[in-house]
Amino acid sequence: NFFEDAMLEGKRTQFTGVVENVDIRATLDVALAQRPQTREILVINDGTTTGLVYSRLFREVAQDYENRVNFVYYENTDVRALEVALRNLTEDNLVLLILFNRDRAQRFYTYEQAIDLIYANTKAPIYGLWDFYLGRGMVGGKLTNAFSQGEAAAFKAQRILGGDAAGDVPIQWESPNRYIFDYRELQKFGIDTATLPVNSEIINRPLAFIEQYGAVIWPLSAVGVVLLGTIVAQSVSAARRRRVEAALRVSNTELLETRASLEERVNVHTR
Repeated sequence: NFFEDAMLEGKRTQFTGVVENVDIRATLDVALAQRPQTREILVINDGTTTGLVYSRLFREVAQDYENRVNFVYYENTDVRALEVALRNLTEDNLVLLILFNRDRAQRFYTYEQAIDLIYANTKAPIYGLWDFYLGRGMVGGKLTNAFSQGEAAAFKAQRILGGDAAGDVPIQWESPNRYIFDYRELQKFGIDTATLPVNSEIINRPLAFIEQYGAVIWPLSAVGVVLLGTIVAQSVSAARRRRVEAALRVSNTELLETRASLEERVNVHTR
């Protein structure tokens, strides 16, 4: 992240890679599209080196939205003050989580601890920029996605293993971010999945019946097909047997009648 071409000055022939960037504008757009009644967004960020850079980037983008919503910033904040602010929010507010790894008292928080703390203290929907906060109460957004980053890097590694020089493999400047949302939070806030951006990924969606019980259904279906085939074959065989038996009965009747006729003729001639 924060990559600039100058960082590889004189070394470009030895390096390639994937740039990691957050997509602040796309996340704000999708959040406001899903919650158009929003008039205030509480922005959470920390005072780490990374947090300070993203604070600057966020404020640059936020200028374009200030005629639509009011931004309230809790950056490098005291946790107790943050909890109070979160509890005062309603569903008509939004929370935008940038990063929260360290508070003003220099206490550190894991990603899980940070999102759990925020989620436990607010009724407002939470949007963010990173996939590692997803699944614990965040609605979603256009997220920097670790899998996509690794996948993009792997394709480049594949080319190098195939014989290309690293310097001949282009740097991927556009971060492979994805729209990802948590189905449980979408349901909680009444957000229709049909309104999500095209190619959005949804986690925690309930499995369809066939997905949930497919391991049982498919074998049973196979057995059912075999049994049905057996029944059909037996039915065809029984019908054929009945036809043969009917033909034999007719033949036997005709033979008996012929025999009786012959015996009658013999008796006549004998008399």
